[in-house]
Amino acid sequence: MIIICSVCTVWGIYILFIIWARRKDRNDVLKRAVVVLEDNKPSETYAYLISVYTGMWLNSGTTANVGIQLLGKKMNSRKVLLRDSNMKRMQQGSNDWFLLSTSQSLGGLTGLKVWHDSGGASPSWYLKKILVRDIQTNRAWLFYCRALARHHN
Repeated sequence: MIIICSVCTVWGIYILFIIWARRKDRNDVLKRAVVVLEDNKPSETYAYLISVYTGMWLNSGTTANVGIQLLGKKMNSRKVLLRDSNMKRMQQGSNDWFLLSTSQSLGGLTGLKVWHDSGGASPSWYLKKILVRDIQTNRAWLFYCRALARHHN
């Protein structure tokens, strides 16, 4: 009887572990999705993939709304909010992908501006780096930020 109970217990724990792992896998798929920005216009066909890396420190993520503007040699992008209506982004240790469209190439990128509105319950944020890739040319620019934005009451 002890052997049967032990085997059933092990199988029960195994099944619970499989259910937990499957749910985590589904969440990982959602996290890996490229977010098409709400501010993109259908007439704009030039695209940039923006990868935002949040640090691994405790409480590195933010609840604030984050904005960005790409600065190019030819022109600058418009200011856009990096948000996803389906799930929280900019969480501790995350790598979030956003698709920004423009009317034409910005030229070689010379910099970017990033900000947040200090909103939500936990607005502090450790921004590690941002990788911007020109989808058409496959050229990429890496901006190391290593900036801790703290909320002060």
